[in-house]
Amino acid sequence: MKEFLIYVVAVLGNILLYQLSGQWEGIEWLFALLILGLFALAIQGWKRYSSRGFGLFFLTTAGLFTINSILYLLMPTIFIILFSLLFGLVLMPLYMKYRYPVLASWWIVLFNILMYLEISNDTVLFWFTIITTGVGALIGFRQQSKLFKYFFTGCFLLSAGGSVLINLVSNDYLMVFFIMLIVVFFAVGAYLFERKSNDK
Repeated sequence: MKEFLIYVVAVLGNILLYQLSGQWEGIEWLFALLILGLFALAIQGWKRYSSRGFGLFFLTTAGLFTINSILYLLMPTIFIILFSLLFGLVLMPLYMKYRYPVLASWWIVLFNILMYLEISNDTVLFWFTIITTGVGALIGFRQQSKLFKYFFTGCFLLSAGGSVLINLVSNDYLMVFFIMLIVVFFAVGAYLFERKSNDK
């Protein structure tokens, strides 16, 4: 019950701060700081009552999404990048004890940063997503980390499937073949790692 309350309070707190930020223009950064503080408090509760990997990932995603919503179009994008980095710093003390949840949360932090970098585009985000999620999923199969296995496999398949559909519509069959080849290599690797882990 306490675990559930942590997530409810975090979500309601983010919603409240988002609503309040609309009442005071020009100080959106202050509300972003409050969301960062709420995130830091939430992960203290997470450590005490939960420690489930998906929970930390959820708290990170919810916090970053709220900050994006507050700062987007109202403040320079450098503020979103800066606050994303601060989220990553808050997660650092957890790394030694909660390696896989922190790595998954850092992934969403890095993805959030890439979305707002001027040098990034759809191609960069696609290859970042398909490579990192594919590698993350294979690590999950190798190390039997449920968070990495399920989350990154889902992201990998969604990225690959979406790209296949887009390229089929644009008649880029060479790209479709290349992506399907990556999926086949991923499936073989996942099967071999899973079998090796089960044989131990």
